[in-house]
Amino acid sequence: MSWPLSQTDTSPLSITDTIPQKSYSHIIGGKDSMKAIDDLLDLGNRYAEQSTWKDFALTKFCLCSMGIAIGMTVPEKYRRPVLAGCTAVFAATYIPLMTKVFRTALEKTDSTE
Repeated sequence: MSWPLSQTDTSPLSITDTIPQKSYSHIIGGKDSMKAIDDLLDLGNRYAEQSTWKDFALTKFCLCSMGIAIGMTVPEKYRRPVLAGCTAVFAATYIPLMTKVFRTALEKTDSTE
């Protein structure tokens, strides 16, 4: 399975390919909103192509800082459920990311031998 933003994937990512417009267009806001989402995803893909690991590291620091700031505003009685949700999202995203890192490292090692 290929990661959606992998460098080998040259097909444009389109939200209209993944969300049936007939079922969800009234929730999302119709064709104009779908076009705006497609444009935003296209911008993200173009940005990713032009970025280096340093750009992504800065983005991660920015998002981490924002998450900490938001987390500090969570009332005491809701902190455990919020932490549980954050832990689940972290695990669900970190495992596939690290899998890709290790797969990439093994491919590099295999190609140099």
